[in-house]
Amino acid sequence: MRDFLELLPSDLRFSVEFRHTSWLLPSVYAALSKQNVSLCVAESEKLEIPEVITADFVYYRLRKPEYSEEERKLIAERARELLSQGKDLYLFFKHEETPEGALYAEELASRL
Repeated sequence: MRDFLELLPSDLRFSVEFRHTSWLLPSVYAALSKQNVSLCVAESEKLEIPEVITADFVYYRLRKPEYSEEERKLIAERARELLSQGKDLYLFFKHEETPEGALYAEELASRL
């Protein structure tokens, strides 16, 4: 992993999404941090990646089919916190078969 990360151009931003818990290790987080590569905070019905900030930006992929009003409120609060810390934030909701993801994104934007 470290060798791969060192090959990445330093003038671009990268985020890595892991889909197996074997990658969720302090040594992996340290390697990502060293190269300013964001650990993708991803969640789905199968796996949730913890929010470990490894870069000067944060990348979220929220792929659950539904988010309750309370969950959306908490997501907005966390987004405001990260932005107030000077982090750039990339946050995406699932956007496949139904319009909910786009509606959640609009709602979130209105809360920021």
